Amino acid sequence: MRSLALFALALLSCAGEAMRSTQPVVWVDAPSALHSIQIEHAPLDARAFAAEAAFSFPRQSRELVRSIQRAEFARLEAKRLDLLLPSTILESRLAGNIAAIEDGLGAVSKEDWARSIYEQPWPSVRAAMKERLHNQLLYQMVLRANAWLSGRVRLHVWVTRDEAQAKAWATELASGVNPRELAGESLDVGQMPDGSFSPMSRNLPQPLGEWLETANVHDVLGPFHFDGDAAWHVVRVSELFEPQSDLPPRQVLFDELDSQPIGALEARAWFEEMSRRYNARGNLPGISALSSPFVPNRPN
Repeated sequence: MRSLALFALALLSCAGEAMRSTQPVVWVDAPSALHSIQIEHAPLDARAFAAEAAFSFPRQSRELVRSIQRAEFARLEAKRLDLLLPSTILESRLAGNIAAIEDGLGAVSKEDWARSIYEQPWPSVRAAMKERLHNQLLYQMVLRANAWLSGRVRLHVWVTRDEAQAKAWATELASGVNPRELAGESLDVGQMPDGSFSPMSRNLPQPLGEWLETANVHDVLGPFHFDGDAAWHVVRVSELFEPQSDLPPRQVLFDELDSQPIGALEARAWFEEMSRRYNARGNLPGISALSSPFVPNRPN
């Protein structure tokens, strides 16, 4: 766990530099966690580190890159929508997270915990926690703000690997079967008590997004695949909400998030839309090692 935590911090540092540069990352500049890794005054090349990480920790590397992209999307969207994360919400959530850590430490101090896990003093770890929490909350806020402004929909969603099962669901729903009776049969999770999902943006992956442009309440859509998925989906439209010209108070958005958290379909749809909007492309570098992972210092 300790090595994975250090890997996460370092990869976030190098990948964060890559996200903000229009040129290939060759030099590792301060204040990078990688800058202090040197041999004969040659710093570790961020591309070499990311390539090694992608090979050694493939799933975690992909998740980290996606997390960095998501934070950048949220920053750009907050700027576009002129949204600021209320400091009271950030401080309140941070205090709650720190209290949860303290509850699990017992007699161990936060300082000892921070140094044993991250090899950093507690104030540095706290600052990093605050920055990442800010990114997470900003993402949640702009995702739901986007849904309010573009128009929302509440759906019942069923997922299965069996096409025959999906066709049977669609037939039963079209004939008037109560969605509650089928809610427990889906592979998907995260439903509300009535078996539906939290209201989400209508801008969903195709073909569902296109169908929702003309759909009515109680329409049954599917079975269908999302692009790249093997699972079959069946959807029933439960409720349609018109686009809003104004957003509710920020606290209302966050209160709604507590009771109706972001689901996997909603998160996927937002990420795909932002990728198109901001022309996002690329992934981690290839896993082949560079000729030398250490590069000379930048000449003056």
